[in-house]
Amino acid sequence: MSATLTAAEIAAVASRRIVFAHQSVGNDILDGVQALTRQQGQALPIVETSQAPGQWQGIAHFKVGENGKPEGKIAHFAATLGANAFAQADLALLKLCYIDFNGAVDPEKLAATYGETFGQLQSQHPQTRFVAMTAPLTTIQTGPKAWMKKVLGKAPAGYEHNLRRQQFNQRIRERFSADALFDIARLEAAAGARTFEYRSRQIETLDPSYTYDGGHLGERGKEVIATEFMRFLASQPKTS
Repeated sequence: MSATLTAAEIAAVASRRIVFAHQSVGNDILDGVQALTRQQGQALPIVETSQAPGQWQGIAHFKVGENGKPEGKIAHFAATLGANAFAQADLALLKLCYIDFNGAVDPEKLAATYGETFGQLQSQHPQTRFVAMTAPLTTIQTGPKAWMKKVLGKAPAGYEHNLRRQQFNQRIRERFSADALFDIARLEAAAGARTFEYRSRQIETLDPSYTYDGGHLGERGKEVIATEFMRFLASQPKTS
């Protein structure tokens, strides 16, 4: 994956009206976007708001729901977009967090709720293109302690949570076409090259070079994911 973003791609994003609902990893992505645009010496309006500005273009974003309560995030997103807070949006995206899968969550049911909500919003607001996102990943414990856990028949730290994320992500990939899905998980796993095998099952994990704490994006992760995020947005059609 190249980390070079063109001036034309930045201009294409700046000409669109984009709504991005997220939490902390979303902030990491937007930090990367701002760094990339500064490198090109271009301006891209990015404003945090839960109501569309007047004559707006660029990226409007807001913190959605509460971490650890993914159903609440989906409901918050649906209520905000359903109330016509961003009636003129070209694109609307909702990203859940890796922490949303650390508790007792049914990934299959959650994916169904996510997909059904997007379908309803798309029917209600045909002028806006609703774009899905997979859930971001974390690293998984490695080294002697992880080896010992595997010998004892125990899962290394992070495995069960990433397994839930993968189960959710697989359902999202099945439901949404590639042009209507920003697959952050696949990018974080370096296009599938970073996998972990346990009990004869391989799952995607976050590339350690992309993070500083096992979940949030470090400088390299911000650059790579933000570049692909911008390219994806630039490739989307303008709906109005």
